[in-house]
Amino acid sequence: MLIASKLYAEKPAERRVFGRVAADIRARLGGKNHGPQSVVVRNVSKGGFMVEDWVGLATGQRVDIEMPPLARMRATVVWTVGKQAGCEFWEPLNERQFDVVLDAHAPPVVHEAPVFGRKGQC
Repeated sequence: MLIASKLYAEKPAERRVFGRVAADIRARLGGKNHGPQSVVVRNVSKGGFMVEDWVGLATGQRVDIEMPPLARMRATVVWTVGKQAGCEFWEPLNERQFDVVLDAHAPPVVHEAPVFGRKGQC
């Protein structure tokens, strides 16, 4: 009898101090050897972020990110895979900064209008 199974390596996420929030934030990222380039922040936490659409970042590289409406922030690349990179802020975001980023990039809230005229409906 064959039993199918998959093995999963322990992920670095197990060492995270801050919880992540999925995102779709347009930002600018630059480093010592690279001018600012457009990237997409796919998740963010008080301690760091994961970007997509960048080739050539190296682990240990220092970068600056502009994620409006916050001022430019410094970070260090802690991992890279293909066009993705995980970066750790030099100074974690405080609660207010984190809320500002999330509020500025939150999807619009859509309210549905009530339906009238159906039995049992207002």
